[in-house]
Amino acid sequence: MEVLERFEMDKSNFVYNPIVPGEKLQKDEGVKFDSTYYKQIIGSLKYLTTTRPDVMIVDQMLCLL
Repeated sequence: MEVLERFEMDKSNFVYNPIVPGEKLQKDEGVKFDSTYYKQIIGSLKYLTTTRPDVMIVDQMLCLL
């Protein structure tokens, strides 16, 4: 719960499969974002994968972007 609150995701909708299987992710070159914030989110997700293997697939897909 701490991770969700830290990144203001505690009010997000729950889903069993957080990404559409087979969905191709791609970079959006026009959008600027804080890379430090993004890396903190990914780091927290990597920590969660040790206890939640169902999160691992989404985490790895985001790391490839």
